[in-house]
Amino acid sequence: MLFRSKDVRGLTESRNTGVKLSTGEVVFFLDDDVVLSRNYLEEILGIYYQDEGGNIAGVGGLIANIPPLKWYEYIQNVYYIVFLNKGIKEGRVLKSGFCTELGITEFRLNHVSRVDFLSGGVSSYRRKVFEEFSFTDKYRKHALGEDKDFSLRVSKKYILVVNPQAKLFHYNSPEMRPDKRERGEKFVIGKYLIFKNLIKKRWWDWIFFYYALFGYVLIHFSMALVLFDRSEWGRMAGIFS
Repeated sequence: MLFRSKDVRGLTESRNTGVKLSTGEVVFFLDDDVVLSRNYLEEILGIYYQDEGGNIAGVGGLIANIPPLKWYEYIQNVYYIVFLNKGIKEGRVLKSGFCTELGITEFRLNHVSRVDFLSGGVSSYRRKVFEEFSFTDKYRKHALGEDKDFSLRVSKKYILVVNPQAKLFHYNSPEMRPDKRERGEKFVIGKYLIFKNLIKKRWWDWIFFYYALFGYVLIHFSMALVLFDRSEWGRMAGIFS
């Protein structure tokens, strides 16, 4: 195992440094709090081997320990779909710049599927991708979503897929997450950057972004009122900041 210190802290720099140090034809990105299934690497590499034309540039797996949706989450999902916060097809980005994450809907992927983006800690790419693309530092300190920014840029030229048979378990530590105020601020800035730089084509497309943002603010404001949760008020402060 190779360790390399960096002058600049951050996930973006770690990924770009890792790419430069790697030597294989396929580069994997895995978080330090995941446990791979026994066949994870085999399932990912199998997709590349079968793609004789080299058209598939990236392959992702799925997190196996996402709990099933609760009854009220089905209702929430209808709300999110109406306000363009998420869609029905997982792994797709909407006109609003919001994305439908993997494993969060009732229509979870059950076969190899083409997607618009790959989650940063559950992804892999052919080496040729990094001859054209790198992770941007625009998101450092102020926003979430540099992994989506990268994979969305790649997907505009190459094919990205997810193989549901490649499973891993993600044991996320709450101590590694920013507080809700910081997360609310970074969430909004991240969505803004993705929409502005990668989704928007015409000036009136901003309607979709602000409509989705209004829906996001409305539901979290309602949660803050109903739950009397101080952390949710912190999220609202972050959003409006």
